[in-house]
Amino acid sequence: MRRFAMLVALAGVAACGRAGPTEASLGEEFTLRTGESATVGPDSLSVTFTKITADSRCPADVTCVWAGDAGVLLLLSGAGDTQALELHTAAQVGPNRGSFHGYAVQLLEVRPQPRVREPIPSGDYLVTLRVSR
Repeated sequence: MRRFAMLVALAGVAACGRAGPTEASLGEEFTLRTGESATVGPDSLSVTFTKITADSRCPADVTCVWAGDAGVLLLLSGAGDTQALELHTAAQVGPNRGSFHGYAVQLLEVRPQPRVREPIPSGDYLVTLRVSR
């Protein structure tokens, strides 16, 4: 019985480990956690969510006159080239889409939504992106 409990615990730990890079098709939405990468399209474009550069979004538990902005730093690699790209949730602050070697990269969402007095640990951020031609 003790051996069985140990095997169940090890299986649970293994299941929590991060898998390899996400694979996404062109035009398909995909979500990355801070530090994760996705391979997209026939040219295997690599998109890595490096970090949140700023987060001034309105907390979910407050009423605001402006939605605020979250800035996201991505690292794009492909065709022997690498480029950093910063995208934003608020068009007034910066673009929510950029380009790299004929690909269009669009920021669709940043989660979780901030809450008053509950800072978001950097590793808990998720971004939803779409890459197209």
